[in-house]
Amino acid sequence: MRIYRLAKGWAIFIYIFLFLAIAGLGWAMASVLAEGNPDEVVYWLKIGGALTGIAVSIFFIGEVKKDTFVIATDRVYTTGTFFKRALNLDEIRGFSVDENYIFIEPTTENKKRIRVSTYFGSTDDIVDWLSQRYPNLDEVTIQQEQNEILANPEFGWSEEQRGERLQRARRLALTVNVFGGIAAVVAFFLPGPNLWSMTAAIAMFMIALLASKLSNGLIRLDEKKNSAYPTVFYAIIFTGASVMVRTLMDFNVLDFRQAWILTGAITALLIVLIVFKNSELKFRTGSEIFTSIFIVVVLMAYSFGTAVALNGLLDTSTPEIFTVKIVRKHVSSGKTRTYYLTLEPWGGQKEQKDAKVSSRFYRSVEPGESVSLYRMKGKFGIPWFFIAGDKIPGAKANP
Repeated sequence: MRIYRLAKGWAIFIYIFLFLAIAGLGWAMASVLAEGNPDEVVYWLKIGGALTGIAVSIFFIGEVKKDTFVIATDRVYTTGTFFKRALNLDEIRGFSVDENYIFIEPTTENKKRIRVSTYFGSTDDIVDWLSQRYPNLDEVTIQQEQNEILANPEFGWSEEQRGERLQRARRLALTVNVFGGIAAVVAFFLPGPNLWSMTAAIAMFMIALLASKLSNGLIRLDEKKNSAYPTVFYAIIFTGASVMVRTLMDFNVLDFRQAWILTGAITALLIVLIVFKNSELKFRTGSEIFTSIFIVVVLMAYSFGTAVALNGLLDTSTPEIFTVKIVRKHVSSGKTRTYYLTLEPWGGQKEQKDAKVSSRFYRSVEPGESVSLYRMKGKFGIPWFFIAGDKIPGAKANP
């Protein structure tokens, strides 16, 4: 019998963390008790929260010791505080491995699979033991998909021709992902948005979409671990995200109603393009539903970013010019830093409004100064504004 538990280093780390958590929660509870009871509801909420945190920490301390995986002579099983899951050796269909878990799959649906954390000690021994007796289902899946492709007459007249097409599709997908990633990085980090870098990112998204569509299902939009099918997932996700985020960072939109209409229209057209004849949007299983929803969300993000960015970058309307005083300035820090000037009411507005500006322009002005503000109609009817001196590189709207 072989018994496996959480690796010693991880166990020590978790023990230290949980004991510190218990000490911190105990100190917090003691402080609440010492302060008394000025507000009964808040008082008991704090006490209850601290006691719950301590109880959960104690539970996980016990769980670290009790959570085991055992290889016996006739079966394998896992144990924990509230569960025990077992499979006889003849009930195992195969196994698969990802970054966090080893999955042992049963031969029948009425049995549940066993999941073993890769943070257990000697997981290489577990994988070796499994691989000597059972198939690696990841490798089986790849081989099955490879055979499926080579047998599909839609991909060529002969198996050799289909194999050559698969290799060309893999090279194309790799090229699209690389150039899509480059376009996304340039669009995101280049100050702007810059007309040409944004156009490149927008175009690479469409190229990736068309590469998938024109491959007749050989190149996929989603990313599936250990799949024989090439994918343009990375080009899609990186360019779509960079276009949306860069747009949110750089354009001051006054009214989003037209933007939402255009977003809906563009998204609908892209969905029609995807589902026409050969669709990856399927809703039969939980995984397919999640993937389909994720693809639609990415399409919406790309559509919004494209509509708002091109609305501003291609705008040639005559601006309305206002002289506006800066009330204060501030920086929003998160995954990205965004610079704001708070402006006094202008153009019929009744309240102060924040304006996003570049870091360079942010540092060049101070509260109390006045700036010239340009209100634009927008190429596609989405009203927006920018401040003179804070030009958008390549935009047609620059004064």
